[in-house]
Amino acid sequence: PGNGGETCPWSSGPLSCTVSGLTNGDSYRFSVTAKNSAGTGNPSSPSSAVVPSTTPGAPTGVSAAPGDASALVSWSAPGSNGGRTITAYTVTAADSTTPGNGGETCPWSSGPLSCTVSGLTNGDSYTFTVTATNSDGTGNASSSSSAVVPATVPGPPTGVSATPGVTSAVVNWNAPASDGGSAITVYTVTAADSTTPGNGGETCTWTTGPLTCTVSALTTGDSYTFSVTATNSVGTSSPSSPSSPIIALIVHTLSGTSYALSGPVGIVSDGRAVWVTNRADSSASGLVGVIRALIRARSVGFVVLNAPSGIVVGGTIYSGRQRAEQLGHGPL
Repeated sequence: PGNGGETCPWSSGPLSCTVSGLTNGDSYRFSVTAKNSAGTGNPSSPSSAVVPSTTPGAPTGVSAAPGDASALVSWSAPGSNGGRTITAYTVTAADSTTPGNGGETCPWSSGPLSCTVSGLTNGDSYTFTVTATNSDGTGNASSSSSAVVPATVPGPPTGVSATPGVTSAVVNWNAPASDGGSAITVYTVTAADSTTPGNGGETCTWTTGPLTCTVSALTTGDSYTFSVTATNSVGTSSPSSPSSPIIALIVHTLSGTSYALSGPVGIVSDGRAVWVTNRADSSASGLVGVIRALIRARSVGFVVLNAPSGIVVGGTIYSGRQRAEQLGHGPL
């Protein structure tokens, strides 16, 4: 009641005037008096009650939490509802990375002041604004939220392969088709031992550089496959498909004094064993000694010389069969 008393004068024209300075949301009645040269008459009966109003103010405190191709947006009610109950809020997304992707919305009609905007592009940067609506219409948009980047875990890596070593394997892979919208920071390789399953679980971790790492502490002679996972700020992917199986190499040492060899030599067999001597050189006589070692190993049933077999001398791999023939010893 203390807010009443506002007036408007009329002097000519249609019998109407506008009373200003009212409080939106308050209920008002109006009476009219007439005045002539003799004075002012009694007031009319009051009008029916009316409630002045306008569209709501702008919501405040807009914030967003990113999700998988989505964001949960929260806000506070505007300072004024315009004198009418707010019946709807609308959240609108703006994509600063790919502006043509913006415009996604979510509506609110009741409950806590939040809603989830879906259909966003993982990896793009988004801000959000909110408008409030009452029976008079929709008010101005809020200030934008801080930017967020929706994301999910990466896809699984692909193309996993492994090269056997002595009690180890070098594993390579390709990046997944999608990083989930967040940079991949870690890859983890895990071994599975099909010969002795309890021996599996060995891992190696990648954080930078070429997509490869070495899994150590494998059991020689056991058959292993390897899978790889990718991790970003959201979490860890599902594992890749496993690599083809490899067998951790076994090392046998031949006495150098028995074969008059000098210098380190490795003799590669069928992928299951590596025969090494502690004396050899790259000369013809040294290689003859290596061939003799191969013949000796084969004669006692340890080495099967076939396509993957070879002699490693000074970092070069020679075909055992080919090199022996070059030295005049015939096929092994």
